[in-house]
Amino acid sequence: MDEHPMTKVWFLNKLVIVTKDADFIHKVFNSQKVYDKPNVFYQGFLVEKGLIVMSGAEHKRHRKILNKAFTSKMMQRLPDIFDEKSMKILDLLEERMDCGEFELTDYIGAYSFEAFGKSNFNYEINYYDSEIFRAYKGYCSLIVDTLPFLIVGLDRKFLNLLNLGKSLTKIEKTFDEFFDDVRKTNQEIAFETTTKTISTALMMLGMHKDVQQKAVNEIEAIYSQDANSEFSADFLQKFTYLELILKETMRLFAVAPIVARETSDEVSINGYLIPKNTTIIISINAMHRDEKYWGTDADQFRPERFEEELKNPHACPYPV
Repeated sequence: MDEHPMTKVWFLNKLVIVTKDADFIHKVFNSQKVYDKPNVFYQGFLVEKGLIVMSGAEHKRHRKILNKAFTSKMMQRLPDIFDEKSMKILDLLEERMDCGEFELTDYIGAYSFEAFGKSNFNYEINYYDSEIFRAYKGYCSLIVDTLPFLIVGLDRKFLNLLNLGKSLTKIEKTFDEFFDDVRKTNQEIAFETTTKTISTALMMLGMHKDVQQKAVNEIEAIYSQDANSEFSADFLQKFTYLELILKETMRLFAVAPIVARETSDEVSINGYLIPKNTTIIISINAMHRDEKYWGTDADQFRPERFEEELKNPHACPYPV
């Protein structure tokens, strides 16, 4: 008998469905009737802007804007920008050698922000030394501090009476001023998830010396064949093992491990009739680590698994 694709629970008068089934999730993400996001689930982000918390028509509009980053013409100019920003971050990292521990994501975040801004909006900023960077670090810390208040159901108005809320308001003002400056060029900006993926991939390389050595061998082999190769989109296609490393990183460490959607109307998904206003909680993390799709070593970091035939392409962390 097939495993039931979902768990149903009632929270007061609210029907909530939890699932990790790849085929069920695929249908949810492709249904126009399951596009909205439940406010209760996303209020923990403490922001009203951004693709993560946007819902409905507004989310579609911003996704359409972001899609401009992936046109063929745009993809051709990305390698030069990546190369430029990578050299800058490497110079900054060299200054930290033999200076003790430091937060690598600070540098990767600066790289991601600057590369994305220049490639998509021609917006240049020295992000690492900027006020927006300090505000972002403060915001990440405050998110953790506010969780206890959100768990017990206290809203933002109460937080604003505390120093915690006042600090958050100050950070939001910095965000608003920065994005207002960006919008003066009639552009809209969206943050991507590159920072976490690259930082986690580097951590995995540090923890798995065998994988690290295979990556080094691939790089040395490619450059030994043509040391003067131009850093281009075609050139990047040669690094097949590095691609496997990134895929495996995204599988084990999903940027959004849990997401939620809400039905705007009654909808049938894989033979199940889901009522209107039902919250569907999707465990991306559980799907990516399910032995049904990935085998008994699902919790292990093994990039080579993506050279094998996939049991279910809908369970993958990337389009196939």
